[in-house]
Amino acid sequence: MALTASGISVYAGGSFASTGTFPHSGIAGFIPPELVSVPLPAPAPIELAFTRLSPNPTAGRTRIEYAIPVAGHVRLGVYDVQGRLLSRPIDEIRSAGHHVVAWEPGSRSSGLYFLRLEYGGRRVTRNLVLIR
Repeated sequence: MALTASGISVYAGGSFASTGTFPHSGIAGFIPPELVSVPLPAPAPIELAFTRLSPNPTAGRTRIEYAIPVAGHVRLGVYDVQGRLLSRPIDEIRSAGHHVVAWEPGSRSSGLYFLRLEYGGRRVTRNLVLIR
């Protein structure tokens, strides 16, 4: 009997009653099935959170990423330093998990702005700096 390996496949020469469940004589080869990688879904968040603001500071459009643990009504407000609501990019029911929304400042002037995310009676606030 002769045995050789090529990568992860194995070949053998000789006399065999069967290879696996098939009768065979001469050369037998074991070629493992192709491995498939399946990405695992991101775990559900356990609390309300901003996960990323980019870019920050910004000169224009900002990508706002956030997460909620279960489906529910979500509100996102953009406020100036005097506490005035300037825009409300989100005011609707969203599914559990990670979400992304974009905010476009339009003609707003340079300065500090506050993003307030509200969900399930909780509030989370992050600063956003706009540079023109």
